[in-house]
Amino acid sequence: SFTSVSLEPPLVGFFPQVASETWQAMAPDGRFCVNVLRDEQADLCWRFAKSSIEDPFEGVPWRPSPVTGSPILDGAIAWMDCTTAEVVGAGDHYFVMGLIVDMDHADPDSQPAPLLFFRGQLGGFVGQS
Repeated sequence: SFTSVSLEPPLVGFFPQVASETWQAMAPDGRFCVNVLRDEQADLCWRFAKSSIEDPFEGVPWRPSPVTGSPILDGAIAWMDCTTAEVVGAGDHYFVMGLIVDMDHADPDSQPAPLLFFRGQLGGFVGQS
């Protein structure tokens, strides 16, 4: 799960499982980049969510973020480059808070739809007029 935490200072957070090998590999670096995927990038989302894939970045185009060098995935509609501000134990998960040090988004005129996870499924979002 991912969440906004604070506007001042700009903090976001996510909840990796304590036993997550991905988190164990990321934690020592003290940095990460949050990528907001497009609604048609469900396969890419599952690629990173499954622990059975040895190298989820293999064959996935990305570029380093300007400040920390963390991966920005091609096609993401927004990204937030973060340094780890705090890690708090939360049962069988950690609550990882990141200080946003840089961010950007796709051209709003292109009207990209974000990929959302709800009730065990991935999908898009349709706003009401």
